[in-house]
Amino acid sequence: MNTQKHNPYKIYWYLPNLVGYLRAILVLCGLSTAMTKPLATLALFTISIALDIFDGLLARSLHRESQLGQMLDYAIDRATLAICTMILAVLIPAYWWFFT
Repeated sequence: MNTQKHNPYKIYWYLPNLVGYLRAILVLCGLSTAMTKPLATLALFTISIALDIFDGLLARSLHRESQLGQMLDYAIDRATLAICTMILAVLIPAYWWFFT
């Protein structure tokens, strides 16, 4: 018989979720550097997108899949897309209509 209590807060510290938090930080840092350092912004977004692939593989291999992780991944993906299109619309105003 398993007498160990289940800790519902442990899920926040799963390694794939930590990668998701890092992705969110990278996207926000990319947003803050978009107008002054576009190459740094590109690097930050590229790393975030690469980590998107990595966190899913990590979750499956460690059997740490969770509903929180799925929602976090989806939210960060949508935020990344929205922020990228917003940045492009500001940096290339002639094509704002395309990005929106």
